[in-house]
Amino acid sequence: MQNHTHICFLDNKLINLVTPLLDTHIPSNEVIVFVEQTELAKLDAIRAVLNPRGISLNFKVMPQTRNTEELVSYFHQEIDSLVTHNHKTLYAFNASCGDRQHVLAMYEVVRAYEFECFMVEPNSDELHWLVPSERKNTQLADKLKIRDFFALIDSQINNIANTGNVDIRYRKLGAKWAASQDNLGQALGNLNYLAASSDNAHLTSAVLNRSQLNCADLQTLIDDLEDAELVCRKNDRLVFINEEARFFANGGWLEEYVYGLLLSLKKEVPHIQDIAQGVEITRKIGQGTVVNELDIVIMANNKLHLIECKTKKFDKGEGNQVIYKLDSLTDLLGGIQARAALISYKGIRTHEQLRAKELEIELFCENQLAQLRKQLKSWLEQA
Repeated sequence: MQNHTHICFLDNKLINLVTPLLDTHIPSNEVIVFVEQTELAKLDAIRAVLNPRGISLNFKVMPQTRNTEELVSYFHQEIDSLVTHNHKTLYAFNASCGDRQHVLAMYEVVRAYEFECFMVEPNSDELHWLVPSERKNTQLADKLKIRDFFALIDSQINNIANTGNVDIRYRKLGAKWAASQDNLGQALGNLNYLAASSDNAHLTSAVLNRSQLNCADLQTLIDDLEDAELVCRKNDRLVFINEEARFFANGGWLEEYVYGLLLSLKKEVPHIQDIAQGVEITRKIGQGTVVNELDIVIMANNKLHLIECKTKKFDKGEGNQVIYKLDSLTDLLGGIQARAALISYKGIRTHEQLRAKELEIELFCENQLAQLRKQLKSWLEQA
């Protein structure tokens, strides 16, 4: 049986190392990584992704030299040894990762052995063949999962609220409320307040005041929740059936609705490879750690997509804070290929919209929510 081995270097773009290995149309059952001594710790994350898929990882520690002649000599010895002792192995060089000097030195060596050579073009998520140059570009398969992605960037997933289906009651209510943006804004604000006041052992809200009792729109929302058996009235208070129902009424309904729409789009947008709602991660910063909560995470076309869902009205500059946070997280977690969107029930101010556009954050706000499924589909098809 013939073995297929990739040869590559390391850098911070581990996605470009891993995705060709996961593509079953590009044969591979092993990768040999040439690393510097200081990079060895990165290999554990790669192994965690590859080993369950039956792909082994081996490595060779490079000498600490910046002399090109010495590097070429070292690579020549190592490649010659591999070829001599592994007659049944076909080798391919992945030139996507590593610093320029190492890549060029290795490329000079492997050309003499007529290895196949390729590199990943991250914007299009295509594999471009350098050798043989006449081979057509290959669209990489979308096999990377959300847990794989965060493992590769040295972040730990603490919890995922949902990776399965959304309760049909939540989907129907979310669709109804999203389509009623002009009518229910103030009432939803009141409902958020009541749900927030129910954050206690009995999941029981504060007493509804006279204004709330007389607000027809608020009573309509409560009727909706009662009809769905998510809440009941008791002595002018709301009692939620569980924490999930309270979360839904406390603004989580938009997040649930968006997540449900995305699940329904998976069959129509084939390169959506994984979706999760309510992802809590811990990432390392220096000697410490930081915990981040992400509303919705999507892997599409091997790129990270983050979606933030907000139902509150931004009237004190909070819109800018949300935009900057989303931009920062997108860049830190996914780099320049990552994409982000803000879905806001009540919209954001004009200068905040301009700032979001400047940072390439997609906005879906207010009246757009009635056509949200169509707009999300268009956005994800461009991944």
